[in-house]
Amino acid sequence: MTFTRLVASCLITAACAFATPSFAQNVKVGLILPMTGPFTSTGKQLVAGARLYMQLKGDTVAGKKIELVVKDDTGSRDHVVRRVRLNGEIRWRGGTVYISEALIGEPIGLMQEDDGSWSVFYDPIRLGVIAHDGDRLRKPKHQTRGRVDNASVLPTSPQVQQQQQT
Repeated sequence: MTFTRLVASCLITAACAFATPSFAQNVKVGLILPMTGPFTSTGKQLVAGARLYMQLKGDTVAGKKIELVVKDDTGSRDHVVRRVRLNGEIRWRGGTVYISEALIGEPIGLMQEDDGSWSVFYDPIRLGVIAHDGDRLRKPKHQTRGRVDNASVLPTSPQVQQQQQT
């Protein structure tokens, strides 16, 4: 979804609030964004974009003024932030670590784990781990989620059906 569509949908939603009787003079549109932590720049850009959109397209709907209310999602401050370079790498401890060309120009967060390794995140998505003395990104260890990750215990799995037929 493009930013313009996001802002437009917020404004349309705000306009729909006028379908019921209201005595409010302003319509408040809430934006919960990362205003602190490793993705602060993203939050500030989104707020600036919303304000610019309102400046260009107008800040009134059905005669009522639109008011932006920005709240911080309290992003974690214990991350180290790096921006992915044009070759898909980040600078890390005097060298480079390849992350992905798909994330060129994007900020990623690195958080130190108890064992000295560093987990690499793209917002809530854990991309992998850089070992304490490592120079490359490794896949994160798979965490099992009960029956979802163990097909043999599901009653509809082919293994169970074969066992029931014999």
